[in-house]
Amino acid sequence: TMKKAAPTSQFILLFASLSGIIVHSILGHPDFMQAGLLAIGAFIGGLVGARLSLDIKERYLQFLVSSIIILAAIKLFIDSATENLFLIGMLSQN
Repeated sequence: TMKKAAPTSQFILLFASLSGIIVHSILGHPDFMQAGLLAIGAFIGGLVGARLSLDIKERYLQFLVSSIIILAAIKLFIDSATENLFLIGMLSQN
């Protein structure tokens, strides 16, 4: 169920986040302002998400999470495609 899957995925994301923090700290370029804003957003999102998960039916919650993931994937695809087109344009000018 979604109520069991969400904490499991957050636990896995914890390790991915920690590895990113460690690598960026070693490389010497942490962005503390961005990290602070992300932490605040994650905290507020966690509180709101926990509250909504109690009030919203599981079917709607699955649709909501799936929609957000699909929108994020579309944005990543568009960003990647436009960056690749830009790079191809730069290479063809040389």
